[in-house]
Amino acid sequence: ITADSDTKAYDGTELTKNSYTATELATGDAFASVTITGTQTDAGESANVASAAVIKKGDVDVTSNYEITYTDGTLTVTKATTNTVTVAIEGWTYGDAAKTPSSTATFGTASYTYSDAVDGTYADAVPGTAGTWYVKATVEETDNYVGGSATQEFTIAKKALTITADSDTKAYDGTELTKN
Repeated sequence: ITADSDTKAYDGTELTKNSYTATELATGDAFASVTITGTQTDAGESANVASAAVIKKGDVDVTSNYEITYTDGTLTVTKATTNTVTVAIEGWTYGDAAKTPSSTATFGTASYTYSDAVDGTYADAVPGTAGTWYVKATVEETDNYVGGSATQEFTIAKKALTITADSDTKAYDGTELTKN
């Protein structure tokens, strides 16, 4: 009796496989039960163990007529692959305080925000002038996740500046009127 094996990508839930294969039984005999135990949650491998088979002919237990060999299967959880890493900076104008990138990483159907699994850093030195810059979000590889990264362009807008000359008046006296 061989416990079946199975594989899946990490998603935080247990991997179990409660099935088995066996060589042919004598005519009229059937498996009443086989216990299969094994779980794997984190990335890695563990045994899927078959044991305690009960074989019956009708209502009669005939298990003692068999020399049973049990073979373990393998439960394998692989690291979740980074599907997407996104990063954004909103509304930055020259003279504003530096902004923290907003980042999100997606692994399969699970999504993690900047504070959980994504480290957002500036790809260039922290910008101090108007223009186009880049910010990079990086997901470090962990026991359960394959790392990934993304770089996003963002712009620091020029600060609006309006210069208005002051007005002045005087009575005519034959000299030029100037205002500095």
